[in-house]
Amino acid sequence: MARSHTSAAYDPQRNEVVVFGGFNGARLNDTWIWNGSAWTDVSPPPELSPPARFRHSMTFDSLRNVVVLFGGSGNTGRLNDTWEWDGRAWTNRTPESGANPPIRDSTALAFDSVRNLTVLFGGFKGGTPANLQDTWEWDGEVWTEIVPPESPSARNSMGMTFQESEQRVVLFGGFDTERRNDTWTYDGNNWAPLDQSMNIPPVRNYHTVVFEKSDQQTPSRVLLFGGLNSGSIYLNDTWQLIADEWSRLSTANAPLPRCCFGLVFNSLQKQMILFGGAGGAGKLAALGDLHTFIDPPPLPSPTLSYSDVDRVGNEIALD
Repeated sequence: MARSHTSAAYDPQRNEVVVFGGFNGARLNDTWIWNGSAWTDVSPPPELSPPARFRHSMTFDSLRNVVVLFGGSGNTGRLNDTWEWDGRAWTNRTPESGANPPIRDSTALAFDSVRNLTVLFGGFKGGTPANLQDTWEWDGEVWTEIVPPESPSARNSMGMTFQESEQRVVLFGGFDTERRNDTWTYDGNNWAPLDQSMNIPPVRNYHTVVFEKSDQQTPSRVLLFGGLNSGSIYLNDTWQLIADEWSRLSTANAPLPRCCFGLVFNSLQKQMILFGGAGGAGKLAALGDLHTFIDPPPLPSPTLSYSDVDRVGNEIALD
């Protein structure tokens, strides 16, 4: 099942990774499930599946427990259809009337679990100008275009996720007239550039970012992997964004450099899962490997205060 330019989403209700479509010399419309130990082809008949495509986007709607899929590049051109996967079947949810995002591929989707809306930004439509700069929200029934006072530049193939700890969507990088490494946040009202330190990921596109929620061992963070740099060289570096600060993670046995892969964060097993992508010879050389990444970074050291000191005996007790 090797493929590039695929998309994946993690379903925490069923503890499954859902992969749909991609490119392996032809556009695909198969549906696969990874349960942590094996792949299962759960593809419905072609007439009950989204049409074959690649460079589409998916995210998981945790309110309605469905995977949301939008757009991509199909056999007849770019698409602007909306589909949902409920763990058993695909349903075409494209509105029959009213507003709908225009055709595009290489867009970005993220589910805002505070406002319970899927957020869409940008993508590639072709023509002049080739890229889009629009923001849309999907509530499960209706698409609504949002016109914020400020937005990232028109671009495609960026990484985007919902940073639950900060209650905002985070967008990184992508391609407008060149590859970028800027970070933007969206709070439901406006986009804002994140103040950048000197230590930020290099420029790239066709990478992916995911969110890891904090627990007793790890802080909440956005994780970033791979992509293509300004010389169209594949990358395999891993970065984390904690609050507003990027830092690079030192990783052993990293996957081969690549772009255009599926990447999710499994919140039950606390691991990042990567599948497929493009690497090696040729930008569309399809890969079929799967990798997991677990990294518990140390939490910041606690700061002692007067109230932290237990004066019974000689021990110090920390909250």
